[in-house]
Amino acid sequence: MKYTDIAWDFDGALYDSYPNINADLQYVLRQFGLEASLEEINEQTRVTQAHAFAHFAPLCGRPAEEIKKAFKERKEGYLSDLCQPYPGIPELIRDIAAAGMRNHICSNKAPENSKKYLDRDGLTPYFDVIGGVMPGIRRKPEPDMLQLVLRTRGIKNSAPGVPGTVKAHIIPPKNGQPAGGNGQTPPRRNRR
Repeated sequence: MKYTDIAWDFDGALYDSYPNINADLQYVLRQFGLEASLEEINEQTRVTQAHAFAHFAPLCGRPAEEIKKAFKERKEGYLSDLCQPYPGIPELIRDIAAAGMRNHICSNKAPENSKKYLDRDGLTPYFDVIGGVMPGIRRKPEPDMLQLVLRTRGIKNSAPGVPGTVKAHIIPPKNGQPAGGNGQTPPRRNRR
């Protein structure tokens, strides 16, 4: 089977954004009078950000929604040097596009937030669809973002390789390393 489209998550797959997420949450928690280590914050944000907000809410005596609001306000309008693509990802994304395949993003991050980092790193032209949470699109694990990519690209839900078909190939990447069809990480080819 020849692959034509690859859908990526942003956080934890293309970009190591957890140092940025953790530093921003630590800043917010300090504003609410709670001192938490980056290690403690990382344990919670690796589950989900919502989990982290709920975990720290009783510790700082604030509702989780208030922490979430302050966190979102903190993140708006700036680019963090702490959020970087994993090593080799920019080259891999360019190689995929050069091979005639299309890259897409399906993230729980708002599309404009993914795009600002892709713009900074010169990767936006290598992505066809930058999907994320927006009106009418539910958060993963709901299939809305993947369905948006399929609709945008004109791919029928019954096509081979589409979730729900016999030949589905859903390959979860981790830390910038795509897993192979057999569940193992494929060898990286030599780079120039």
